[in-house]
Amino acid sequence: MLLQIEPTRLFLIFGIGAILIIFFSFMSYRILSYKKARLNIYISMFFIFILIGAVLNIFYAIIQIEPIPLILHLITNYVVSFALIFLLVANYIIIKSEMRFTTKHQMKVILRYAIMLTLMVIFVPFGQVELNAGTNWRPVWGIFYFLYISIVVVIFAVIPTLISSIKILREFSKGEAKSKYAFFIIGTFGEYSYLFSAFLNNFLDNDAFRQFASIYALSIILWCFLVYYGIGRQLKE
Repeated sequence: MLLQIEPTRLFLIFGIGAILIIFFSFMSYRILSYKKARLNIYISMFFIFILIGAVLNIFYAIIQIEPIPLILHLITNYVVSFALIFLLVANYIIIKSEMRFTTKHQMKVILRYAIMLTLMVIFVPFGQVELNAGTNWRPVWGIFYFLYISIVVVIFAVIPTLISSIKILREFSKGEAKSKYAFFIIGTFGEYSYLFSAFLNNFLDNDAFRQFASIYALSIILWCFLVYYGIGRQLKE
């Protein structure tokens, strides 16, 4: 059974959702059309996971058969948060090259983050994530779930990405390469701002903030374009 959705929310779900899906599909295809280097694969995986999250977001927003919306919401949280690790791995490849930062090292970084994100499900049985008729089929997070996923993202993605980005920026000589990589950094941290606005939205459960967060979700197009633009030369070479 599908949820009866008010027009404004219907637009936010399908209008913005469709725009995001088209954009991320195009970006994923464009990157994969270049040579199949590790760097390209990881950047494309970032876009693909965000794409999966955009698709799942539509499904869990319109289905009201418990517990399907809750399960889809949890998967959405996971894949969108998980997408960030690919930007970090891409940074490490730029710094160390594929020869030094081997596949084994890459998988170690990815698996460690994957395990920590997976552990967020331990909070679900304690009512820390609700999505049902009682919440008007909108996700509502408890303080412990909110803090856990936020801390994991900050410790395993945000901080190491910030440190590695600063290191790369310092190693670039002045010129176009340095300027373009600065756009990559802006895009990366803009993506973080989008993600944490979504986290805060689910925790606060405030109608006004939900409207803001839904509209702000469109900014992810700008942030992700800057990610691509800032590293585009390396992807083509």
